[in-house]
Amino acid sequence: STLNIKGSIENDKINFILPRTMVDLSDFINISDLSLKGEGPLSLKVQGDLQNTVIKIVSNLNHFQVLGYSLGRSVQNVNIYLEKDLVEIKEFNGRVNNSSVVGNGFINYGNQKIDLNLRSKKISYSELNIVLKPILSNLTFLPQDLSFESSISTRIHGRYQFDQLKIDTTSVLKNITVWGEVFEKGQFDLKLENEELKFLNAYFKKGPGSISGSFYYKIPDEHFDFQARWMNFDFQGFNFLKFFSLHFNGVIQGKASGKGSIHNPEIDIETYVRKSTSGTYNFRDSFFNFKLKNNI
Repeated sequence: STLNIKGSIENDKINFILPRTMVDLSDFINISDLSLKGEGPLSLKVQGDLQNTVIKIVSNLNHFQVLGYSLGRSVQNVNIYLEKDLVEIKEFNGRVNNSSVVGNGFINYGNQKIDLNLRSKKISYSELNIVLKPILSNLTFLPQDLSFESSISTRIHGRYQFDQLKIDTTSVLKNITVWGEVFEKGQFDLKLENEELKFLNAYFKKGPGSISGSFYYKIPDEHFDFQARWMNFDFQGFNFLKFFSLHFNGVIQGKASGKGSIHNPEIDIETYVRKSTSGTYNFRDSFFNFKLKNNI
């Protein structure tokens, strides 16, 4: 990038101005491995004294990234306090594909503390994967067919090294696909601390049925613990059962719990089937108990 900077230093006072200029951040600025990236128009002011210098940046960048978090095409209003090792993101408004992401926060590159707030009224899972890649790339257990649309509010705080990172997220979802099944809507709270992921207050709706529960996952050793309850599911409403061509219907309710590792789980499932029919035949209510241990 070619820069036309004007200014002066007088009596320890600094005053420099960079008028609106096309820049590539990867060429222009690198602050303590924050991995700042982006290309586009930027204006800059450097003010203060030699002991307390502030860099004020207003920019409109494509492919904007910081610490691997991507905000696509973004308008940013950023102050950098050199004495405090502090990057203050006063506001940003980003667009990732078809979704808008707004927020604010700060990053202290001296002590590696971070506090970012991200919000989106409508964002898809694939777009969320772009924005939160440093986090979601660690969740290897997520199903490959997972997709949804969501409104989301996320706070990323703690220290920006993953083992010291904290996350608090509230999300409301619709048009959810997971393991071949479609749910009309859902919601959950997500928390991350000490490399333990917690899905709390989870609720998903499919036709007349619903499922609720919680899920805990320790990322380093892939250990999990979960509890779930479901009620009023239509037996024929599950896509995977249609492959068996069963001429059977009923209303399903039950509960499940599990623990262990992804590769060696212990799972206990209790399921009740009511109002069972096959053609013109009616059946008594049924109860099934499935247990999985040592992959048996």
